[in-house]
Amino acid sequence: MTAQILLNILRHSIIKMEAINLLILDECHHAVKKHPYSLVMSEFYHTTPKEMRPSVFGMTASPVNLKGSYSISQLSLGSGALLLSS
Repeated sequence: MTAQILLNILRHSIIKMEAINLLILDECHHAVKKHPYSLVMSEFYHTTPKEMRPSVFGMTASPVNLKGSYSISQLSLGSGALLLSS
């Protein structure tokens, strides 16, 4: 599913973040500013108690923008995230 669909599903309480065991984010370098990935993380992941949060697996082939590389915290993935880049 797309990031926007996941955001909509969470916002409408169709599923709760606590029901997700593994959150896989493809192209996670987009998780900045108001991108749906970033909103999922700020509105739902970071507001879920730590013991109930899913593991996060972020993947990207493009970890660099024109201004330099992103850090995990800039991508809104959280400190426990695993980021893979090719």
